[in-house]
Amino acid sequence: MSYLWLFEGEYTAGIIDTLCSLLTANGKRLYNYRGRAAQTMTDIGDVALCDKFYFLENNGFSGITRLDFKFIRDCIAHQNVLTLDDNRILVPRNRQKVKMRNKACDKDEINIEIKLRELQEFIDEMDGKLADLIKKYSPEVRV
Repeated sequence: MSYLWLFEGEYTAGIIDTLCSLLTANGKRLYNYRGRAAQTMTDIGDVALCDKFYFLENNGFSGITRLDFKFIRDCIAHQNVLTLDDNRILVPRNRQKVKMRNKACDKDEINIEIKLRELQEFIDEMDGKLADLIKKYSPEVRV
């Protein structure tokens, strides 16, 4: 659960949504599944994460869209994971459902504590870069 909390909070809402907001404030168009342009942070929050990743990649920010982190998030959020001892989990290869007795399903073992630390380090690095971008590209606030 810590991984999901960190991914959904600091990474998605804190970095991905903020960067999407910065781009939309500077004239880029991000659309939700209904084809409506997202204009507010609430609108951006309603856009699917895969669409946000695609939007960021198409606007030159492919380094911020880490599919490896998203894959683990998806497995945890959709309960497609088996928990082992010592902070290890099993996740499926090829997007199959993980089942303990399903020998046909290839699984990868992941140390979730290490992945959590890697995600936090990545977030910390991106926070600094995002702060620089905000200073550079934020529209002027007029009173």
